[in-house]
Amino acid sequence: MVHNFIPAKAKHCIMKRIVAPTDFSPISENACIYAAKLAADIKAELLLFHTVELPLSVADYPITEELFDEAGVEKELEALKNKLRITTNNKVDIKTKNVLGFADHEINELCNRIKPFAVVVSSHNSILFGSFLPGSTTVYTAKHLCSPVIVVPHGAIYKPLKKIALASDLKDIYEV
Repeated sequence: MVHNFIPAKAKHCIMKRIVAPTDFSPISENACIYAAKLAADIKAELLLFHTVELPLSVADYPITEELFDEAGVEKELEALKNKLRITTNNKVDIKTKNVLGFADHEINELCNRIKPFAVVVSSHNSILFGSFLPGSTTVYTAKHLCSPVIVVPHGAIYKPLKKIALASDLKDIYEV
């Protein structure tokens, strides 16, 4: 006899979350579509996450109101959210979050806080800041998050998951 340690009612209360960071580029939007379809398949909540990047040096890039156009970002998040609702026939609960900071750090902090089922990222650097950062947010995310990361290549089309490969460096496997 197999014992379940989670009561039957509690199983249905555990909400799976998928985080989809976005910079509103077409490549990032495709990854969000992929994440939304995955969320629909596994009945998970989707969190669209955007970070308004801080300039590396305030002296070189003065902080202006245009840099932190929160209303514009919220409008873009809402438009993406509506597009994903249409794509999934309203089968997914979609939330949005917009923060100010450094994308790598903010994604890591978010994942430490909410422990998502997966983080779905596109396979590119941020268009605006990619040339200034040493390495991409995608590479950092895949290497440093404790949450599972799904990297969606440019032009990938969602197909229901049938096989999953697990990659490991075999370091600290007992802690993981």
